[in-house]
Amino acid sequence: MSDTTLTPSEKAAIRASWEVIYGDQPNSGNDLTKRLFTEIPETKTHFKYLDGIDDLEVACQNKRLQYVNGEMMKMLNSFVDALDNPDTLMQRLTEIGRASCRERV
Repeated sequence: MSDTTLTPSEKAAIRASWEVIYGDQPNSGNDLTKRLFTEIPETKTHFKYLDGIDDLEVACQNKRLQYVNGEMMKMLNSFVDALDNPDTLMQRLTEIGRASCRERV
């Protein structure tokens, strides 16, 4: 597979932005989750341990969700790490897609 269609300066901008976000993992993970639940509310139904919790601030204090947020941040970091290797990036994206299908999310 050829290189991604991103230019070197675009990759540098992604990496610089991601460094800031990844440097504050707990808050950034919570912010991404809050946005997901706000923009696509039906996604929250996949997190049964949050049933009955409507306040997103309270939901983000849930230890299981904090773990999931940490794993999500690691996954996103692996995508950024693979920007120069499209084959690796595609493999990682395929793996998360298959895992999501297995988990029905």
